[in-house]
Amino acid sequence: VDQARLREVFNHFDRDKSGRVDLQELRNVSADLGVTMTSQEVETAMQELSPNKGSSCTFEDFRDWWMSHNSKNTGLLSKTLVKAGIPFGIPWLTR
Repeated sequence: VDQARLREVFNHFDRDKSGRVDLQELRNVSADLGVTMTSQEVETAMQELSPNKGSSCTFEDFRDWWMSHNSKNTGLLSKTLVKAGIPFGIPWLTR
């Protein structure tokens, strides 16, 4: 995956342009994708993204999570993206 394209995807998540995706931004993007997540589901998904199990993630956290995704990764965030029809390896923003 092209780093610049992945950065575009992260920036789409990072709506306040803070350099971090927080819980509300993750919830908003999942809603944009047509997937409603409970507060607990959003927190669980963020734990997949954030190695320090915090309430936000950096671009590096997001990139590492995206690049390490494989068919054995069955975490909640992976399932949510698949449910929304998001293919891994190909960032989904429309140009």
